[in-house]
Amino acid sequence: RLPIQAIIGSYNCTFGVRSRFMYYCRTHCEGYFIRKENWLELLDSDPEISETIRVNVKFNYNKLIKFRVLKQKE
Repeated sequence: RLPIQAIIGSYNCTFGVRSRFMYYCRTHCEGYFIRKENWLELLDSDPEISETIRVNVKFNYNKLIKFRVLKQKE
């Protein structure tokens, strides 16, 4: 389970990799989205901010999703 206000797909979109997992909602879910082209354009607009975002996206993906799911699969 992800915390409230979780971001899904930011890692995959930022680093251009396919998702390893399927996501399902257990309750009603609302959200916003940004198209991949626009997201990558935003990252390219400022290299300093882009690096910070990339580090945070990678950390959050590993901490909140990847390691938790792989641990449950064991």
